[in-house]
Amino acid sequence: MGAEPGPGQMITFTGTVVDLRKPTPGMITMLDIAHSLSMQCRYNGHIPTFYSVAEHSVRVAQQLYDWGHSNLTVVAGLLHDSAEAYTGDLTRPIKRLPSVGDPFCSIEAGIEEVIGEKYGLTLTPMDPVVKEADEAVYKWEVENIRTGKFSGWPNAFARGEFLNHYFTYGGNF
Repeated sequence: MGAEPGPGQMITFTGTVVDLRKPTPGMITMLDIAHSLSMQCRYNGHIPTFYSVAEHSVRVAQQLYDWGHSNLTVVAGLLHDSAEAYTGDLTRPIKRLPSVGDPFCSIEAGIEEVIGEKYGLTLTPMDPVVKEADEAVYKWEVENIRTGKFSGWPNAFARGEFLNHYFTYGGNF
């Protein structure tokens, strides 16, 4: 095994060392984003079955596509939670605690900025139409995922669909 990363650093699925305090576009890969989000459960795991952030993101992208938005907007929807691949997620109640949420959100915003730079998108602030699609998918999830009517996709399938949507709707622009 290799050396441990330094303070504020992590090693990704592909073996890339990412400095969370000073990320650069070269530290970001679509495979790391897709893989990590496919392994993270929405709602901090407080749902009947596993449902990944990657699947949620694909559903947001698909909603934007169904509404007739541009490929650029569809990919922005796909990547709206992409910083979580590097930071994980904090629940809203914790994010709203200034002592925890403010520093976390600062790191998260820096990563979103770098991801946006790498892929030619503006992720911060979030486009209002992406927010609207995110809210529409959330409502669907409350009715279907949180109630157990539907189960989430297997991890490998979610990762594949995430990557497929990325490359289908524009890739690296």
